[in-house]
Amino acid sequence: MRLLICSILILLLNNGCKEAKQLDRQLLQGTWVAVTILNEGQLDPRDPSEMSLTFYNDDSFTHRSFQNIQTEGTYSLGTDRIYLKANELPEFFIKVDQLSRDTLKIKMNNGKTQHIIYRKINQQ
Repeated sequence: MRLLICSILILLLNNGCKEAKQLDRQLLQGTWVAVTILNEGQLDPRDPSEMSLTFYNDDSFTHRSFQNIQTEGTYSLGTDRIYLKANELPEFFIKVDQLSRDTLKIKMNNGKTQHIIYRKINQQ
């Protein structure tokens, strides 16, 4: 009887546990241009289109920020995070709230919460 109960419990637990999937690498690849930037819930007054992210199929990325500051490095994917390693900086991550064919919504926290919405302009 114990064996039967244990077997049923194991089956129920296994069916209830779904394996989390990594972010879709193919959806992510391409160039994304910011359309909205919120800092602590407030609209950033700077032109968001000055910011872009490009993800390449060789696990490298390029980030262009305000005043045309450019950062390059490598990335890896988690279930809801993109892990970035740039130049001599320690690895950090950005949380992905949404990734679709044309929209990338991320959340960062570098002492303040920042939400950025990107639109895809081309596929790599």
